[in-house]
Amino acid sequence: MFNQNIDSEPLRPTDRWLDIVGANIQFRRKIAGFTQEQLAEKADLAPRTIQKIEAGSITILITTLKRIVDALECSYDELMMNRLYLEEENKRKAGRETSGGVSARLEAEIKQAKEAKQKASKKNYPPK
Repeated sequence: MFNQNIDSEPLRPTDRWLDIVGANIQFRRKIAGFTQEQLAEKADLAPRTIQKIEAGSITILITTLKRIVDALECSYDELMMNRLYLEEENKRKAGRETSGGVSARLEAEIKQAKEAKQKASKKNYPPK
């Protein structure tokens, strides 16, 4: 039946998964207020690596993902969730108009998250 050695080929993530993780890293980076260069420095990676990861054009090693998670102070789940992509894909399949694409949705969520972060920091200022 199935005699293939399971170690014969490495597991490869799908292009879609790379796009999702890349978009979520970009989203979290922008919420944190980092440029690609700043995130690269904080994660001890090359800026070009961050660019390629956000573009979904390279496979991400788990050690690289850990560095990014630590630098962005977020969870793995936050970088791997795909609700925005699924929402847009479902709308396309149903023939409904999308909301301007994933990029527009990410930008709107980034703006909301930054506003919420500013409100929270104003509530805690001045320190008591």
